[in-house]
Amino acid sequence: MSQTSLYLYISNFKPDSSNLKGWTTVAVLVRKQLSRTKADMPYSKWTLSNLSGNDVHATLFGDAHRMHYTMVSRLPVCCYNACEHMCSSQSASWSE
Repeated sequence: MSQTSLYLYISNFKPDSSNLKGWTTVAVLVRKQLSRTKADMPYSKWTLSNLSGNDVHATLFGDAHRMHYTMVSRLPVCCYNACEHMCSSQSASWSE
């Protein structure tokens, strides 16, 4: 993490946090589901948790899915500027 990075607790993560620059959070990938769209395109649904009852759900499409679909559940995940990189490119969506 750089000195200009803000650590964002997953319990404080909001989908409209995409205007933040230089943020990082750590969570555990507690659930992953692989699926396909009606157009037969693959995508992943992830549940990230801080293990204290706060979960964030992410849906990964396109490059985000291809790069991360092999991620194993129950591993810690570090998200760095995820909304800036993923949500702005329409590769992923976030919800609480």
